[in-house]
Amino acid sequence: MEKEIIFHNVSEIRDGLKRIHEPIIKHVQSGSNIYLHTLLVWGLLNRNYEFTDTAIWAIDNKRPQTAAHMLRGLIETLGFTHYVLEQVLSIKDSKILSEKISSLYFGSKKPNAQFKSINIITCIDKATKTFPNLRANYDALSEIVHPNGTSFAYSGKADPEGVENTALFGIPFYEFKENDEKKVTNQVGECCYHIISLCSAIMTALTPSQINK
Repeated sequence: MEKEIIFHNVSEIRDGLKRIHEPIIKHVQSGSNIYLHTLLVWGLLNRNYEFTDTAIWAIDNKRPQTAAHMLRGLIETLGFTHYVLEQVLSIKDSKILSEKISSLYFGSKKPNAQFKSINIITCIDKATKTFPNLRANYDALSEIVHPNGTSFAYSGKADPEGVENTALFGIPFYEFKENDEKKVTNQVGECCYHIISLCSAIMTALTPSQINK
């Protein structure tokens, strides 16, 4: 993720979200068959849409912890999508690639699962090669979404309305801290944009000839 602000407001994110159907629409309109990787990309784009759309709502309605939860989910989705593309580009054998896609699509942490899911932290760490700040952003968000001192601090604020040595707490209490709203808005927009771009790259790379039918 970039350090400078790229997405300044939710309107810019909404504009980017309009692209989300492109990777699948192009595939369907081409008359190509539906493969498992098509469904995998479909699922990634659907996660991206729901998390981004909910994050936009949370930003608009000053719900910092909801926005943090959605952004954390977007970072996990971005890390996983990056990992999928990495596997697609590195595995040349069509049979092995087909098996890998099955593992990525059906992967689960259940003890009796046929396919084991990849650890999401592994995906995020690998993605830092492309997005250097991704793990640091994820760790910072984890402090907000977990029940601890950082998340509890969102229940109030110090020196309300300029009154020194006082604090205001409430239930409910909705307010972003310092420049959190600006940072969350930018990161939500970046995640949404990059996930769509990575999904497009996956669909482009996985031509029918590369898939073991």
